[in-house]
Amino acid sequence: MREGSYAEIEPGMRVVGSDGETIGGVDEVIVDEGSAIFIGLAVRPNLFTHALLVPGELVERFHEGVVNVNAVRGDLVPYNTPAERHHDAQEAFEGVSA
Repeated sequence: MREGSYAEIEPGMRVVGSDGETIGGVDEVIVDEGSAIFIGLAVRPNLFTHALLVPGELVERFHEGVVNVNAVRGDLVPYNTPAERHHDAQEAFEGVSA
């Protein structure tokens, strides 16, 4: 991040893409618990859609309550929470027959 600190980013803050369009609001600041390294942001375009992952290296700056990222909405992939990843892995494991 070039301007600001990820520690100042809070859920609900607006995220704007490199095209100037609002991508959504911060749903979660993703930080590795073991190392405290900033991973990225989970950004929810609206209340009824799945969050998108904005990798930390694409977060350009945080200024006056707006997070600017070096990406557009179409560049981003869905973000699965650790609980969702665990659930998906468990379903895949249970679906394997021996």
